[in-house]
Amino acid sequence: MRTPHYSEAEIIAAGEKLTLSHGRNANPIEIQKELGGKGKFSRIRDIWNGYQADKTEGLIAEITLPDQSHTRISAAVLAMQSAMEGIVADEICRMTEQSIRHSAVLVADFENREAELRQKIQEMEEEISHLYGCLDELQTHSEQSVTVLKTTIEGPVHEQTSSLGERKTNHKTVSNCISSNQCQNRPRPISNRVVRQAPAKPKRSPGIR
Repeated sequence: MRTPHYSEAEIIAAGEKLTLSHGRNANPIEIQKELGGKGKFSRIRDIWNGYQADKTEGLIAEITLPDQSHTRISAAVLAMQSAMEGIVADEICRMTEQSIRHSAVLVADFENREAELRQKIQEMEEEISHLYGCLDELQTHSEQSVTVLKTTIEGPVHEQTSSLGERKTNHKTVSNCISSNQCQNRPRPISNRVVRQAPAKPKRSPGIR
């Protein structure tokens, strides 16, 4: 295994030097440049990042808060909790009132719509009743018209039937009279007549003209 160019102590020392000179934490690239560009970059990075993490954990572990700080922190947490509860309660009240107002508006709209529909239903029922009355009147007028029409048609039909009967009777009487006259004027049989025959003309011979 090849020996690294710089040990962990040398890498950390270079990083601390750069941190003091720059006034901020150095990064692995700056440390590698400080070391002349030699050494594996991933090794320098891992060593420096590990050193920074251990240093931070040590500082955190060494910090000890006084008792008054704990009391103030607890009081601040309780105050914040109370304030948050008040904000949540106010928001719930606001949303509840808004929902109630919205529901009231919806109920009012529904009641108005219901009243309008009831009025329309009543008007439609009245219109239906009126139409039924008109239908009854039309049926009554129709029945009366049919009765008048039957009377008007049956009268002339009866008269035409009577006239037709009279015509048949008259025609029969006339036919009888004609038959009687024909019987009286009928010629006698041929056997009772005297038939006169003309004398036969003499035949001419073919030679005489």
